[in-house]
Amino acid sequence: MMNITKLPPEQTVPGVYALDCSATVYPYLATKRVNQIFRMALELDTEIDPARLRTVVRGMTARFPTMFVTLRKDRDTFRLQTMRHPETCVCPEPEVYCQPFRLNDGCDLLRVTYKENRLGIEVFHSITDGAGGMILLKTLAAEYYRASGEAIPSENGVCDCTQPATDAETQDSFRANYAPDIDGVARSGKHAFQYLPDGPFVPWRHTEIRLPLDELKKVTKAHGATITEYAAALYLDVLRDLPGAQSAKKPIALSVPINLRPIFRSQTLRNFSLYFLATVPQTPERPAFDDILKNVQAQLRAGTDKELLRRMIRQNVSQAQLPVFVKAPRPVKKAILRVGAALYGEGLYTSTFSNLGIFTMPDALRAHVRSFHAMLGESPVNHIKILSYCSGGVLSLMFSSRLVSREPEDALIRKLREAGLQPDIVRMP
Repeated sequence: MMNITKLPPEQTVPGVYALDCSATVYPYLATKRVNQIFRMALELDTEIDPARLRTVVRGMTARFPTMFVTLRKDRDTFRLQTMRHPETCVCPEPEVYCQPFRLNDGCDLLRVTYKENRLGIEVFHSITDGAGGMILLKTLAAEYYRASGEAIPSENGVCDCTQPATDAETQDSFRANYAPDIDGVARSGKHAFQYLPDGPFVPWRHTEIRLPLDELKKVTKAHGATITEYAAALYLDVLRDLPGAQSAKKPIALSVPINLRPIFRSQTLRNFSLYFLATVPQTPERPAFDDILKNVQAQLRAGTDKELLRRMIRQNVSQAQLPVFVKAPRPVKKAILRVGAALYGEGLYTSTFSNLGIFTMPDALRAHVRSFHAMLGESPVNHIKILSYCSGGVLSLMFSSRLVSREPEDALIRKLREAGLQPDIVRMP
């Protein structure tokens, strides 16, 4: 039987948490202009009352102590500290989404936003990933209606806020599944092609491509693929045709996050995902779409192998536990991590394709929700990304870009139409 070792306790002060092993890098790589953020929002059937929303947020910290947090800067590291005044994170919706957090000592790492009937969250990635973010947003909406006397059941990802968080929900599941008696697997690879046409750049903007889920399933079934596999392959097909992709003679690769919770039966509300690369086959001739799809299927299906995932977890945790890194002051850690990011970070892939899956809700909450939206924020290297999710029988591909050119998303729309699909397009600023 595999030996799963418990590491020394990560929490020594009540309400103060070490960054999980996936989140460690984000504060060190953040800049004043860019830090890793994602946004989720619900369009509700009523205009939001800011005073009620602040009251709701104050009542949620015991249930989400690792999400309603501020950044704490110690001499040697960053930590998360549960907010003492969580209502300070409630604010009107900004004109530009996913603006960077300042990341000074005591800075809130979560925004709860409102505008008319739109309820949103903007999350610094050191807190949680998309799976955790959906649970937070659904529970926030449920608590808003519970505050007016409605009975919203605690199911389909809605938490019971009359109960405190469990140890399983606040644990670092990377550390919990650390197995020291197996070999790690080092991350390596060539730097990938980056689509960087001559400027100017614009503020982070979004295009939502909506597809009827039933019609999309017919297309993916005909190809013997899942929605994630098919959409990732189609996006890679777009990327390899972008100006400069062929002449660059570099790999064309997507970073595809995989949610580890169902594989390891984790209940954590913190980060618990690993990232795999899906690539265009390196062949002398231009590969056909079916060849790209087969390549993607093999790579992503290999990424769900539990033993490989254990080895990757082992590598991540063991590196984070190196004495030279644990004991080094923050400036030294920053230098180490920035060198590592330059070698093994975003430069290894052209773009990100992240699938949140199906956004489910209790029926009592669904009656109040008109729509769900989610988007990825900007990052230092990759200037185009896609986040996908299903809600109300529709699959949305939320394309985010910092480029003036709309060629990547327009090319994706053309390919969807060539496949017999009729996407609806929503252009956002």
